[in-house]
Amino acid sequence: MIDRLIDRLQQAGLELTYEEIADALWLAERIDVVAEVAQSQPKTTETSGAKVRFEDSDPIDTADAEPLSLPVFAADSLDQPDEEVDIHETSGLPFQAPAATALPNAIDLSRALRPLMRKVPSLTRYELDEDATVEQIAAQRIRVPVVKPELERWLDLELVIEESAMSFVWRKTVEEFQKKVLERLGAFRNLRTWRLQASSQGELELWPYIPGQVISEKNDSAGKSLKPSTQSSSEKYSVKPRSLRELMHPSGRRLILLVSDCLSPLWQQRPQPQLSRTLKESLTIYEWLERLSHQGPTTVVQLLPERLWEQTELGCGDPVQLSALLPGVTNTQLVIDGLVGWETDDEVGEYMPSKPLSLPVVTLESAPMHQWAKVISGVGNMRTPGVWFDVGLLHQYPFSGVSSISNLSAETRVNRFFGSLASPVAKQLARYMAAAPVSLSVVNLIQEKLCQKAISVHVAEVFMSGLLDKKSGTNSQGEPVYDFDPDVRRLIVKASDPDMTFEVFTKLSEKIADEIGISLKSFDALLSPEPEWLEASGMVAPFAAVTLDVLKAMGGAYRTLAETVEVEQIIKQRQRRAQKTTVVPLPAFQTLEFVTAQIVDADAVPEEIGVDESWPELQQEMVTVAEIRLEPGGQSAAESEGPELETFEFRTGRLEKRQGGNLLTRLLPGRRSVEWVVTRQRRQGRQWVEPLADGLTLEMVALPDGRFRMGSSRGETDRKSDEGPQHEVTVPEFWLGKYAVTQAQWRFVAGLPQVNGEMPLDPSRFKGDNRPVEQVSWYEAEEFCARLSVYTGRNYRLPSEAEWEYACRARTETPFHFGETLTTDIANYHGQDQTIGGTRYSGSYGDGPKGKYRQQTTPVGSFEVANDFGLYDMHGNVWEWCADHWHGNYDQAPIDGSPWLTEDSGAARVLRGGSWFYYPWLCRSASRYGGQPGDRDNDIGFRVSCSPPGSLQ
Repeated sequence: MIDRLIDRLQQAGLELTYEEIADALWLAERIDVVAEVAQSQPKTTETSGAKVRFEDSDPIDTADAEPLSLPVFAADSLDQPDEEVDIHETSGLPFQAPAATALPNAIDLSRALRPLMRKVPSLTRYELDEDATVEQIAAQRIRVPVVKPELERWLDLELVIEESAMSFVWRKTVEEFQKKVLERLGAFRNLRTWRLQASSQGELELWPYIPGQVISEKNDSAGKSLKPSTQSSSEKYSVKPRSLRELMHPSGRRLILLVSDCLSPLWQQRPQPQLSRTLKESLTIYEWLERLSHQGPTTVVQLLPERLWEQTELGCGDPVQLSALLPGVTNTQLVIDGLVGWETDDEVGEYMPSKPLSLPVVTLESAPMHQWAKVISGVGNMRTPGVWFDVGLLHQYPFSGVSSISNLSAETRVNRFFGSLASPVAKQLARYMAAAPVSLSVVNLIQEKLCQKAISVHVAEVFMSGLLDKKSGTNSQGEPVYDFDPDVRRLIVKASDPDMTFEVFTKLSEKIADEIGISLKSFDALLSPEPEWLEASGMVAPFAAVTLDVLKAMGGAYRTLAETVEVEQIIKQRQRRAQKTTVVPLPAFQTLEFVTAQIVDADAVPEEIGVDESWPELQQEMVTVAEIRLEPGGQSAAESEGPELETFEFRTGRLEKRQGGNLLTRLLPGRRSVEWVVTRQRRQGRQWVEPLADGLTLEMVALPDGRFRMGSSRGETDRKSDEGPQHEVTVPEFWLGKYAVTQAQWRFVAGLPQVNGEMPLDPSRFKGDNRPVEQVSWYEAEEFCARLSVYTGRNYRLPSEAEWEYACRARTETPFHFGETLTTDIANYHGQDQTIGGTRYSGSYGDGPKGKYRQQTTPVGSFEVANDFGLYDMHGNVWEWCADHWHGNYDQAPIDGSPWLTEDSGAARVLRGGSWFYYPWLCRSASRYGGQPGDRDNDIGFRVSCSPPGSLQ
């Protein structure tokens, strides 16, 4: 039994001593129930012997985020009476936006580094060996304690962070790697952090790392970098560089990680041939790493992905695969695979490099990190990527040329980046950045609001792409100043979607307006600063300048808007200067003689006065004056009108299977207990409430446009052939009923004037105002939509089959939007086993639990958890009619979300969602059923859909 327990602990990656295992067993026998301290007891229900428990989770949701705490800034130069307002200042927006998590895979990285958590006997620390002492006393009668070396972590870690031009982008990533991964892992005996940078003479300098430290460089008149000054937000540190020798240790039990993007000038300094130097003298980074590789394991943590390594100075080496036969070997003892081209003719012999350097290179990804950790630990035949340098020949290699990209033409730089160089996320981020002032705070805001997939790697791709030019000085956050070349910005904006550009304008203007404390209806109100927010012009001016440039690049009506705003700016600037100008006494007045004349209609002049016949007869013409107002997105105000959406809150749920009990019941077979947990999260959505009668409404949820895989995969349990082939479908924005149509809503609409056909007033078998209406045909559901459309003036309809599945899945790909299985605690379906005609039907799906069979419908929204769109009862309760004709599979099905119709109006129609009468496999997101349009049954209902104003549907 104990051996099996030890095997399971080792499989889980836990290397415990016998004392620790004994303590765990002793504690497990005495712990039955762990009390949970919470404000409310979690809800638990029983489902045929399986426990289903509800847990609440607090998600990180922008809708629930606390208001940002923004710094207060001094008044800008617009308040100075003698200075003209320069609306084209491009100093960046001086506000802070919270950066997204730079290392979302921190937990996976910690798991990947577990092979480094081995222990070895200490050379300096000892502990009492109780067993040996007892044996010595019993055998030799010698009462002297016997000691043994303590077990301790086998490696010290020296984390060296290199400063480079992109350090301001990587700072948060590196800090999270240090704190969330390395420090929390506890795998190292000691951990020290250093900062590597270049001195004023370009030499290597090693500085102690200080948390919160900001490095700022001062330049002399020749443009050379002077000694950096280090300062915190509240104090300055007076430190001296440390010796490079401090990282070396003769024991070899010291791991050195150099965190770098390999782009700094240190990597561009090539070692000089035939020159031998010591650590006291000036060394290049290659020579320094070559010395370290003789002392212990030394690795470069490359911040850029492997596909970009060729653009860094790593391209000067040969890519190889490295492995180790023993744990903790030096780099010189690594086995090199893949090194070719270094052999000459047999007569001359094999080429021997003068200073070989085998350097493992690893990225901040879990899989490469795990491979590298196993190589360092000497586990098996694992290999890790690396680069092999002949340090003595590096002087023959040219620089990588990354810094020379900015010398190319704007068109070449843009084509180079958007052609094949950049990742898709980096390309999208560059389009967003081109529509705004360039600063890390603005990038953080774009990441949070518009481009959530972008992480530090993608930000660095844009900054090092050559699209941005580095300016002199730093901004208010101490970061280097970058900006797009005007021609580069124009080309990017011209090729971008105008709606996307306006989205950037809207988010930035909302942020600025919130900081200024004003109410803003449109972004163009900030393009020409008003007196009430002159003090905030440090934010307004850069935004206005970039926005005007972007509008001009967009052309057409947008350029006209920009030119109009510029004229207004000039007028307001002159008015402000006039108000601040000193009053000068007026000169003495002089008399001026002049002659006046008037053009009159000849018919209106009396004959005795007469007129000059040489004047033409005046004509009258009627004209009509119209005003055209341009709205964001290119729609007129009338076209963009729609219902006013409101925010509503709801809870989503994920069904998970967990092992219950204490340590023994979780680890040992036969003593396990299983519980099903519904993890709930609070979310927010948008809806409008359509009033029908007093106290009766119809709630419609706004669903965003999106793309999803329709149908089921071949491996999905209980899949039917009519659910394939699986295919990509793009669904435009639409609105769908939060619930199935209720009996109260049906009765109200049935009382409206007839449009095409008749509607029974009360068709349902299971009575209840808030229960779903059932026993309605497809024709009657269509008549409901027609009458409701006439009554409200909106285009109500049945959803297409693609819209229904898109809404049901809510961006999930599992059989149910709740997860891999289903329980009757969160849906209404047949949850009991049953045999009919010799065929056995299961009340559970997969390894899920069995449950109840309620034998009737339940009121809509009875189950407190919805899907991620805020829609209820998408699995079970009643089948729901769709607009499509029935087809036996998806061959040649539409991919734009539209209904799939044929010329046969009487053909079968599609039903979706399953019902209270059917088993869980028919309630899957991909499950589909066909019924004649005249069919009625007590488990068939529907919910309504609606297209936004201006939609083509």
